[in-house]
This record gives sequence, structure tokens and C-alpha cells, in this order.
Amino acid sequence: MRLLEIHQEIARPSMVQRLGVRFINRIEISPGARLEDYYTAPPKEMSRLDLPFAGFLHNDTLAVPGQPYFVNLIRTILNPQDPLIQRPALILDIDVFTLEPFALQLSSIQKHLKNMRWLKNKMFFGERGQSTNLDRIAGNSYCDWMTRQVRIELD
Repeated sequence: MRLLEIHQEIARPSMVQRLGVRFINRIEISPGARLEDYYTAPPKEMSRLDLPFAGFLHNDTLAVPGQPYFVNLIRTILNPQDPLIQRPALILDIDVFTLEPFALQLSSIQKHLKNMRWLKNKMFFGERGQSTNLDRIAGNSYCDWMTRQVRIELD
């Protein structure tokens, strides 16, 4: 927030055009695991074709009713170039954002960021009704890397 304060003092922007919180996670797949172990609604193979399932890319954009927020949820699989060195991994990219312009006030930004982080966590851990391997990611080696980004676009 300190950099934003400095920018605000120098450039004097008045409005925030887009505010977003984005988390990109790389989750190593355990040997013998199935996509159902990680997702409640995993992609399905095409039953009519006898083709092996080699990968997927799924993108959902969700609107939050009664709120100015949207969520881009991207799920894909990263197949390693050398499977003897590295296992396949899931990429889970969660981007929570608002495109509704608002006056640039630090208290407003902090309020939005708090709401967005809550929504990001809700999307990450989900309402699955059963425990999955995603529950074990925080604080251990299941998640090799996580990119955190807060993006603010000013007028």
C-alpha cells in the first residue's frame, strides 16, 4: 500500500478502474491420484471416442450476485517435459476482480481486497462436501509455487 500512496501523491489519480487479486497455484499430482481427488467437477473424457485423456484447459468466469466482483477460474494440467524428473501438476488460477470504478481511497481499496481475498479462499477450498487433496496444500509441499498478485488500474 505504501507504493500506492507514493503514486497517489505524485500522479494524483482520482479513480480506480480495475482492482483484482490473483493467485496462481501449481499443485503436484500424487502418484495414482485421479482428478476427482482434486476437483469436485473434473473434466471428463469423451465417451464416444477411444482416445487417451492427455490434458485439459477449463476457464469459468463467474459473477457474484449483488456484488461488484467477478471470478476467473482457470484449471489446466501441466505435463512435464521429462516425467522421470517431475510429476504432472495442476495449475489453478483464481483471479477475483472488479471493473466497477470507484474513488481512490485507501480504505475502499482495503475493504475490496479483504472481500476479494475471502472470495478467493472460498473458490480455492470450495464447498466440496468431502475432503480433497486441495485441503492439504496450505503449509506443505503439495503446492510447489504460488504467485500472488494485486493489480490496481488507475485513471
